[in-house]
Amino acid sequence: MKLSKIIKFIKDDILVYSYFISLILVLFGLYHHSNFKYFPPIIIYILAFAGFYFLVKKIIGSSDRYLSMFSIKTVFTKELLTKSLPFAVIFCILFMIAHLFYLGHIPLLTSYFSLDYYKIAFIRQSIVEVDLSMVKYISAFMLKAIVPFYLLLLLLRNKKLFFILLVPSVIYALALMQKSYIVGIFVPCIIYFIVNFDFKKLLFFIMLPLLGNYLLVFVTNPQLRATKSDIETYISQNKQKYTVDTNIVVRESLNDKLNVAGGALVERVFLTTGYVVGYWFDAVPEKLPYAKGCGYHFLAPIIGCDFKEYDYSRLIYDKTHIKEAAKGLKGTVTVACFMYDYANFGILGLVLSAIILALLMNFINRIFNNDFAWIIALNGLFILWLTSAALSTTLLSGGWGITILLYWVYKKLLENKLN
Repeated sequence: MKLSKIIKFIKDDILVYSYFISLILVLFGLYHHSNFKYFPPIIIYILAFAGFYFLVKKIIGSSDRYLSMFSIKTVFTKELLTKSLPFAVIFCILFMIAHLFYLGHIPLLTSYFSLDYYKIAFIRQSIVEVDLSMVKYISAFMLKAIVPFYLLLLLLRNKKLFFILLVPSVIYALALMQKSYIVGIFVPCIIYFIVNFDFKKLLFFIMLPLLGNYLLVFVTNPQLRATKSDIETYISQNKQKYTVDTNIVVRESLNDKLNVAGGALVERVFLTTGYVVGYWFDAVPEKLPYAKGCGYHFLAPIIGCDFKEYDYSRLIYDKTHIKEAAKGLKGTVTVACFMYDYANFGILGLVLSAIILALLMNFINRIFNNDFAWIIALNGLFILWLTSAALSTTLLSGGWGITILLYWVYKKLLENKLN
């Protein structure tokens, strides 16, 4: 088979093959957690997904009637869309400023001036526990969909506006102390330069999130920036109710500190997603029963369930992070999308999850007219997030749906800009 045919073969179903890569990472981490113990149900899921995806593609692939359903054009002209860009940038920046004012501080700076690991964890927790749900959701939309989309669009259409949006976006993403934020806002740009083989600019967009992640690891781990005695003195002087973990190893050299930070990033990418899948398999159904629909937040009230009793992401957190939970920290152990369906319906849930995702990916291919470059640039990160979030969460609060909508609205400005 010629190289050009192989490339076309991959491009035609790039979302599927990207998802397969992320599943390989899940299997890698799962193997480190429990060897091959939980491989069979994952293999069933993969086979069901691949089989149904290609079956649906074959059935509808040549249907002009089906394709016409997704060819509705927007009424916005190129001129109007171009004029809207400055207003979009202003809206983004004003919201970022307003959100930080609402929080009353810049969490990253507050954490930097603390040497208490658990206090920093509470600071991070407080960011997402804001009283106004609207603020929380808009913030998520901003960093997961709106900013990443506009950064790429402005990079192609208006570089001045691009840099005006870039600086506050980086500050805002770092201020909220989630490693995924500083990475996510640059993923569309990174993929853009990969597709266009512009590796000099690619290096710039890779270094920014990499340095940002190192900064976050450095700030959130006091043992990387202070000695054990300094930490103990700080906690004593601030009259905390708990003591420093004696297992913390203090490293004095910058080289060692960077190695620790790098190790944390490697573990997050290659092991954590698989570990978490293993935690869920350990718990369901041996320790936690199949939820039978009560594990879906939107469905629980309809079928008469108390979702809190079946919120397995929180319940498993309490079982796997005993020390943190005992100190009052509230957390979730988010997991690959298919595990939520498994937790509700077992193997049948895995098959249903595979079918739904296969349908969605075929739908996206049609919306994007099978344009390889735009499909992977704007959907690639969400495919990766499927290994650590429910599909419904990724589509709604995760911003995937908004990204698809923004592409549809601005499609006239994006034509012939990414090949």
